[in-house]
Amino acid sequence: MPYQVTKAEGDTESPGKTRIEMAKELKGLEAGKSVLGYIGAEPPTKREVPPQQKYSSDEINEMTALQNLLKKYVVPPALGTKFSDQQAKIRFIRKVERQSLQQLQRFWDGAVPEDGVISIEEQSELNRRWEETSP
Repeated sequence: MPYQVTKAEGDTESPGKTRIEMAKELKGLEAGKSVLGYIGAEPPTKREVPPQQKYSSDEINEMTALQNLLKKYVVPPALGTKFSDQQAKIRFIRKVERQSLQQLQRFWDGAVPEDGVISIEEQSELNRRWEETSP
């Protein structure tokens, strides 16, 4: 039975009591008005979303340069046989774009080169760091 309801001792209340409480709450309402709410215990509140950080123009430029560097040189990790290489690349790009500046700075020490070209040793180090510390 997929819709079986289990009840613990003391956790339930009779339908008559629920109707009485509902009638008490509805007495104070104006006729013809609708109300959205709940009956019984108040549901838990939603988790607060932290405000997004504000970046200066220099920080935005640095973040964009780091994102472009990672997108260019990091090999996206394989996601298994369910996903194609293109899907893995798309997920990798989304993951890079969602990270904050502090998270991106873990992968590259110092300033990003102006031309965006790095050596093979730096590429392998960048890939190693991504594999080890990727969120």
